[in-house]
Amino acid sequence: MLFLFLLNENQLFAQRKSGIIDDHDKANLTMASKKNPFYTIIYEAVTTGRKGSLIKAYRDTAFKKVISPEEIIKIGSGEETFQIYPDPTNPDVFYDTTVFVPFNPEKISRYLVIYDINTKPEEPPIKIVAIAPLIDNWVANVKLNEQIIFWVKFEDLAEVAGKEIFNSPENPGGQLTFKDFFEKNLFFMRDYDPTIIIYR
Repeated sequence: MLFLFLLNENQLFAQRKSGIIDDHDKANLTMASKKNPFYTIIYEAVTTGRKGSLIKAYRDTAFKKVISPEEIIKIGSGEETFQIYPDPTNPDVFYDTTVFVPFNPEKISRYLVIYDINTKPEEPPIKIVAIAPLIDNWVANVKLNEQIIFWVKFEDLAEVAGKEIFNSPENPGGQLTFKDFFEKNLFFMRDYDPTIIIYR
């Protein structure tokens, strides 16, 4: 008799692993190339759309709670107040004005990744499941933790990444895309340290 064991979401997640991809690492420098940086690709893919595709972003790895582009844009953004002097000859008369300062994706350099281990020897050892860009949380010049901006499923991101060439000496003819970069495991990934506080 054959028994079929179905994994629920929690059991499936327990079998998955987490890692950190940092674009400061030598193997990952192509991700921060000014010609076509990955941080711009992934950020625009969920906020304004990229190459005609706007993909869904999620609040967590259950992938049930969608976070809207409007909500994403607010994360990491801020406000600045300036004094306006309508009459240059009268410095005593002024008023304050507050402007919205949008988040700059260049601040993204690290990504939390969920992945499965491939068991087939003919395939690359790591299969990316989801990616979350991280930003630092600072208070009074003190870094408190890292914050997840959003999660994207790699299968969704691949639609966009497959249209984006990465710039690297190892890709002189521009034949490889960021989809290839992840699927062929061309990156360097560090183990995720669960003792590091990551704010969601």
